[in-house]
Amino acid sequence: MRFFARVIVPLLLLTSVHSGMAAPPSPTVTRNKAIVAASDAAGSIFSVRADGSILHRPSGAVCPSDFEYMHLADIQIYPATTPGDDIGCDYGRVGPDGYFASKLTIFIVRVPDGTTLDSVYEKYRNEVLATPSAVEGPASLHIADEKTGSDDSSYRASGFSITLDGRRYHSELLVSLRGEWAIEVRATYPNAVIVVDKNATQESLRAQLDDIKDPYLAFMAVNDSLTNVKYR
Repeated sequence: MRFFARVIVPLLLLTSVHSGMAAPPSPTVTRNKAIVAASDAAGSIFSVRADGSILHRPSGAVCPSDFEYMHLADIQIYPATTPGDDIGCDYGRVGPDGYFASKLTIFIVRVPDGTTLDSVYEKYRNEVLATPSAVEGPASLHIADEKTGSDDSSYRASGFSITLDGRRYHSELLVSLRGEWAIEVRATYPNAVIVVDKNATQESLRAQLDDIKDPYLAFMAVNDSLTNVKYR
């Protein structure tokens, strides 16, 4: 199965604005609602908020509405004892050929009592390394603890080089544990560094930068959304 599937963009119904009526939702909100509505049982597990972000009802975690180049592509509900205990928010950046040039997924999973951050991280790390072509390396970025200046101890991260469709890609893994919920962000994109060559444009350079930073922005946004949830 081709990893970078061709993108099918749902058609959006355009509503005319009449004087005195409330402004229609933004295209992002309309698109995200259509994506969530198309997923089986998603209505009882997710809700799309006014800004287009996606609330995961069981945990209280929130997936971002959008990024500059990455856009919500799908909502995944994986088999679990309780529906909604294992889900994913998929995002992708579309290349000029109409296929995903890069991909990012936020996974939110309920874990058993006694689960540790290191055990969760090793589980997801080993899943990446199960790919024969995967070679582990450093993460592209780090989240620093402003008090100590060193890496924040509340998360784990690694970078990997993997082969897809005969081409090498960089893959980033970020993991945290918030109460009974594990947060995993997995992103795969063309380069671990920004490549400047004769074909580079300002647009392509911005897209490369977004590929690298968006996994961290997504990861911090989801973790921040859980900080005031009552179960913690």
